[in-house]
Amino acid sequence: MQFVSFQNVVKGKQFDIRVGEYRDPNISESVYRLNKIMRSSITCKGWLENLLEHQYVHEHIAKVDLSQGNYQGINLNYARFEDVDFTASNMRNSYLLGTKFERCSCDHADFRHSVLIDADFRNCSLENARFDHILASRDLMNEQHAVVFGVRGMLFQQANLTHASFRNAQIAGDFRGAILNGADFSGADLSGSCMFKRDMNLVSLNESQRQSIRWVEEEEHGHGVF
Repeated sequence: MQFVSFQNVVKGKQFDIRVGEYRDPNISESVYRLNKIMRSSITCKGWLENLLEHQYVHEHIAKVDLSQGNYQGINLNYARFEDVDFTASNMRNSYLLGTKFERCSCDHADFRHSVLIDADFRNCSLENARFDHILASRDLMNEQHAVVFGVRGMLFQQANLTHASFRNAQIAGDFRGAILNGADFSGADLSGSCMFKRDMNLVSLNESQRQSIRWVEEEEHGHGVF
């Protein structure tokens, strides 16, 4: 979606890219949505709290206040949120595969026991957020569909994770540039994770966890290698 040719395409207020049979919504799948129609915070919050099945996948939601919402068990796979406030929201036991959060506030949000494989929280505020018991590993094979999930890992670059909790999580996270003061990784499987060497003594980890993390210098940041 970063190609100049795509940026130059004339788009309506709602733009949807689908894969499958031409114009048949029953057998085609949406893979990218752009929605410039502004929803009110109340309307959007109520819509999401209804937990409608398969309604939010690939959805694009921007500039609304969804704080203190009850979204437990929601399926937001591959959805994209821009400048959205999720402060103190309940998102336990939810599906957030490939979900992208851009400049979102998720302080005190509860993601416990959710699937967050390849979720993107770069540049988000996540103070006191709860990620206990989440599944966010890399290279998970779905043999039935011959698909590999967790290609890039969970992204937290430049996020504020002050006092965030990852207790007993299974997570391959890119924490380069994240604020990790007081973050709790007790019992977490961090295999495949990446952190700056400068944070080695800042984060409380056991020896097994330290060995499972790739520690990099700051000058390596920005090369896209994880």
